[in-house]
Amino acid sequence: MKKLLIAIGTLVGVNSLALSDDGAAPEGLIEKLNDFKTEHDTLLAGKKAADEFLAGLKGPLALDDGADLNKAQGKILHLVDAAKGAEDAKTRLDALELEAETSKVSDLIARGKAEGKLTENMLEWAGKQSSIALSEFLETANVDKSLVTKIDREKLGDPDKTVDKKRAENYKLALSDDDVSGAIANCPLID
Repeated sequence: MKKLLIAIGTLVGVNSLALSDDGAAPEGLIEKLNDFKTEHDTLLAGKKAADEFLAGLKGPLALDDGADLNKAQGKILHLVDAAKGAEDAKTRLDALELEAETSKVSDLIARGKAEGKLTENMLEWAGKQSSIALSEFLETANVDKSLVTKIDREKLGDPDKTVDKKRAENYKLALSDDDVSGAIANCPLID
């Protein structure tokens, strides 16, 4: 019995423990034993929850059966670092995609101006469009003939001086003088 009392005293933090002559427990011992039981139950519940938590992490974190919470913590911290790297890579990728899209839109605006499909008044609007939307617009847009540079006949030079050269070139292309004259006469770009 003496060993039992020493063990109980050690558990509840009492240095000396003795029963009274009538066998009653010392004052406060029962209260300390109840506190100990509550604390013990709390610790057991915490251990059970930790074991269940660890068991749930073993598959997703590829932990071996002997893994403890420290190994799980190390794996989680590694994954957090990897996720930060992925976020940085995503940010850089988004910036590259934006740069590529902006370049496509700029190229489409230049093409639209060159083809006479975008006026100066439309440039701000065009700059706010996606490359896909702007490309589709340019496919269906009509040419604004006022935007296309007209060719001045006087700047073409004397046709009589260049006729022989042109006839030789047209002959190679299998074009008759009538074909060339008809094409020039019907060209909307020439006044």
